[in-house]
Amino acid sequence: MLKGHGGNISEFEDIKYDFSTNISPYGMHSKLKSYLAENVNVFEHYPDIESRRLKEKISSFLNVLQDNIFILNGSIEGIYLIAELFKNAKTAILVPTFIEYEEAAMRYNHKLIFINSLSDLERDVDLVFLCNPNNPDGKFYEREEIIFYLNKFKETFFIVDEAYVEFLLNDISLVEYVDKFNNLIVLKSFTKVFAIPGLRLGYLVGNKDIVRKICNLQYTWSVNSLALLAGEFIIDNYSELKPHFELIVNESKWLQGEISKIKRVEVYFSELNFFLCKSNVASLILKRFLAENCSILIRDASNFRGLSENYFRVATLMRDNNLILLEGLRKFYE
Repeated sequence: MLKGHGGNISEFEDIKYDFSTNISPYGMHSKLKSYLAENVNVFEHYPDIESRRLKEKISSFLNVLQDNIFILNGSIEGIYLIAELFKNAKTAILVPTFIEYEEAAMRYNHKLIFINSLSDLERDVDLVFLCNPNNPDGKFYEREEIIFYLNKFKETFFIVDEAYVEFLLNDISLVEYVDKFNNLIVLKSFTKVFAIPGLRLGYLVGNKDIVRKICNLQYTWSVNSLALLAGEFIIDNYSELKPHFELIVNESKWLQGEISKIKRVEVYFSELNFFLCKSNVASLILKRFLAENCSILIRDASNFRGLSENYFRVATLMRDNNLILLEGLRKFYE
């Protein structure tokens, strides 16, 4: 079983600079933080089982019907509920990618095949997990490319995880197509853009029949009251709360360029706020050095299927922190 994620700052004693998680470098917006602090009394009441207010707001925001929306305790809950609904399916996973697709599929006895491209798909596949844009390398399929495969494989369900789609400066989201394709489910997350991974809030969008079936598998009060309130506030104040995506991506590209100048490090250039690197030494050694000598945490990417022990992932922070990372990398390699 493959295990391990970024963000485990408790692994080392004194981490000050966390480059291991792909969330907005701006952190949680101060207005959202204040709003949640002022409304902590919502914990005195049970959360709405049907998440009605949040669904209504997302429906208006995305211009999709409420019956097409299902609120989740983080988009990862959607991954496991879908895997349960399609238990024993023949499932294709594009690699390297987020390891929880494989974990969920294994839990529900899927027959797994691992592919490098959608062009490798076979007719008898029941389900495809596709992270778009992809974690850990930032690669992505254009909307038209996925639509081509949705049409070509009408009996195959495509689970498109759009956790990072907002960081991409061109629009590739498939949300508006869920009513046009009965074999499409789109996963969405509040975590990455609004830097609230501890609240656990996401949702999925699909045709109403598949949404109803997934709903029947979710346990009662899965999504807590404060998370629902956060989602409502975010949708109501989206324009103000959203980070400066263009600045984040430009900073990421600058950092990628600087790291690529370091000998013995290969950078896989990305259009997102994170990117993959390959070292000439085991990434675990580099990770430990940076943590113990520079208070820096990077993502050891060696546990992504298809990657060797030499890969690591970096998520861009603000310029002053990025300079500290560069200093640490140069100290290690030079």
